[in-house]
Amino acid sequence: MIQDYTIDDLIPHRDRMRLVQEVLEADAKSAVTAATVSDAWPTYADGAVSPVVIVELAAQTAGVSVGLDELARNRKRVAGKGWIVGIKRASFFVSSIPAGSRIVTRAWERVSHRDYAEIEGASSVEGSPVGTVILQVLRTDMEFDLGFADSIPEGG
Repeated sequence: MIQDYTIDDLIPHRDRMRLVQEVLEADAKSAVTAATVSDAWPTYADGAVSPVVIVELAAQTAGVSVGLDELARNRKRVAGKGWIVGIKRASFFVSSIPAGSRIVTRAWERVSHRDYAEIEGASSVEGSPVGTVILQVLRTDMEFDLGFADSIPEGG
């Protein structure tokens, strides 16, 4: 199924901000991606990037999973819009990641309810962990009714 789509079909990121370069595995709840650090990446300086890039890699990897699920269910690209992402927890095990390093990132859904989800991600270079993250995601592209309209007083 994943072979039917490109990365551009699955996530909205383009140019320098699209870090994911290869989808290794993906289904509706998880994905594994790979990306090679280059001098075009955010935070690049002195031949390396900050490990903080794994936060974005985890978010984009989760986006691959969500995008695949949306395309499979709706047969059109509706995923990848309107996410607000917060970092609930992040642990970095290295001080930098050298250019040319191939980062493999796994992201999976921990919790999901309506427009809210928690995503856990783990990244490694050559089998050695470089960091883990837990992201809180609010999908603002989903329509829902908070029920406030009926309780708003008239006049004023």
